[in-house]
Amino acid sequence: MRVFSIQSDGPGFEREFFNKAFDDVDPCFRCLKTHRLKDAIAVVKKLQSDLDWNPAKPKTPLSESIFRKVSSKLPISISPLYLFSAIGTELDLRWGIDGWFEFGDRFVTFDLTSGKFKKHFKANYVLSRYHFLTNKHFGIAGSMARRLQPR
Repeated sequence: MRVFSIQSDGPGFEREFFNKAFDDVDPCFRCLKTHRLKDAIAVVKKLQSDLDWNPAKPKTPLSESIFRKVSSKLPISISPLYLFSAIGTELDLRWGIDGWFEFGDRFVTFDLTSGKFKKHFKANYVLSRYHFLTNKHFGIAGSMARRLQPR
């Protein structure tokens, strides 16, 4: 998978993945305070159209690529797969979650980074520019799909 941005910084990678970066999002979305992760996820789910994002149809080559790979490993006849954006929201600022996949009642979170690795993170996974340049994001997608499988 080719990473298309000429920018090597974090905001450039976020724009490549979600078509938006932290600073592109209305700051009021960071002020919607909740005390529990589950509540923050519910709030951000309602903001998807305000973030110009359709969780059922990722619209960038990077997000489409990983969405297709995760989807290919799941029994989609049971439930649709969604890819939510949390860029520039409380989830991003407080919990370090840039997005998440949701399948039925299960979800996995991820943080995007422009670096090769990230030492400290709160999300379930880190997706880096390096993962897409070396096609390692396909392995991460498989791991995400396993965690999303119904039990």
